[in-house]
Amino acid sequence: MNLRLVITSSLVFLTWHDPAHARNPQARAQFQAASMCLDVPPSLNPWGKECAAQVATRWAACSESSKARVGALHDCLGFKRPLPLSAIDARKAQALRKATLDFCSSVPSQVKTMDRCRDELAERFEWCGPPYITHEISDDAFMGCLGLPARLLQPPSVKTLASCQAHDIKAHFSATVAHVATWPGSKARAVSGKTLYVAASPIFDERDAQTLRLEEGKEDAYSPEADLWTKRPKRRASVELTPAATKRLAEATDGNVGEFVVLSLEGEEVAYKIEGRVGAGRLYFDAGKRGPTDICR
Repeated sequence: MNLRLVITSSLVFLTWHDPAHARNPQARAQFQAASMCLDVPPSLNPWGKECAAQVATRWAACSESSKARVGALHDCLGFKRPLPLSAIDARKAQALRKATLDFCSSVPSQVKTMDRCRDELAERFEWCGPPYITHEISDDAFMGCLGLPARLLQPPSVKTLASCQAHDIKAHFSATVAHVATWPGSKARAVSGKTLYVAASPIFDERDAQTLRLEEGKEDAYSPEADLWTKRPKRRASVELTPAATKRLAEATDGNVGEFVVLSLEGEEVAYKIEGRVGAGRLYFDAGKRGPTDICR
């Protein structure tokens, strides 16, 4: 048996994997139940040591009815909900929740859509946050409850393949605001599987970059034929914006919460839901198989 990473609904979850158990629905339910019982804070577990046995009997029906929604799954399985926090602890929880959701922008190689990642973490935080705030569970247990491996607390290890200053940037990229409904000056376009109305002018493009780096790290990749997880290269373009562009991005996102920003690199577009003001001056684009000569002159 080995520990592996499973990408579910665009978020990374830990699970135990054994090919023999994967082919046995009953055994698989028992493994899933045991894993969940380890991650759920003790005060929310009404069965104590009998948790795995109780959850396993409900697993199949609840997995189907919840349609992979964490909150619905917890309720169906019979776990308790956390007690209300005091005013002081509630303020702490609000700040912690924001920091938790920021994980979605710090692990771009493992997240398919920004809004789905945040939805998953927001649901899990309702169960994991209060016990952590009240010191019932540790840092590691909090990360496990969220479904995040502890290694995400550390910056991902990446190698710089190329780096260039503004005058040597060759790649074309941009960020543009988009709405779900038509608005003045917008144009309808299919992006990330949805129809969005994209602004005529971008917030920034390659002319607003101070530096551009082509970076390569590793991501977990699964081979169904071999039933094996391996590491494969993952490249991204890291863009450092000018102060003026950083300010425009902050203002644009602050004024369009709930809408989308479309990131484009050489015509390849991805839409991310705007959850709040983006004040960072560095953004990342999926570089695909592009090499140094595609990025820099």
